[in-house]
Amino acid sequence: MDDSEAFVTRNITLGDRPEDVHAKLGERAEYEHHQLAQKPLRITSEATSGETRASVMELHGLGRESWSGIDPQAYLDELRGTWN
Repeated sequence: MDDSEAFVTRNITLGDRPEDVHAKLGERAEYEHHQLAQKPLRITSEATSGETRASVMELHGLGRESWSGIDPQAYLDELRGTWN
């Protein structure tokens, strides 16, 4: 039995008038819609909780050793020479 069937079994009786049934089902639909709408927010919150945001400044100097001993202007001149 899924949640919707369980709701009907627990909350709607044979003695209920049709308008009462309609009202109860409407309340349940509104509740489920709200829960569904909030799900992406909960997933995002759970995924990012406890994490700090990274800063682009943390990349400063990364790969510095790859460029040691290379003249920037000579490198650019070499690249631009391949454009022609």
